[in-house]
Amino acid sequence: MLEDLQEGQRKLKAYIDHLVALCLEKDKTLLEGLPRTQQDEIRSMEKLKELDYNELLEEYRRHEEDNASLQLYADTLLQRIADHHPDILERVVMALEGAG
Repeated sequence: MLEDLQEGQRKLKAYIDHLVALCLEKDKTLLEGLPRTQQDEIRSMEKLKELDYNELLEEYRRHEEDNASLQLYADTLLQRIADHHPDILERVVMALEGAG
């Protein structure tokens, strides 16, 4: 389960990186006022195996919070893009279709 959260976090970060790159290319002002997205480093499975039950629960909770924060960031950025430069969304859709 924790692996799924970690994988989701990696994918969400890559998606956000792609959106940010498009915004930097088209209109940097779309990024103004957005909080920085700094999450703790993802631990390897070997490190996770060393944790006790309570530490694993805390790690899981932390990843859930990080993912929720990343999702809120992505949602906010997408709304700004839709409001000001919907043409960027077309590029996002094309990239997603190409990846799928």
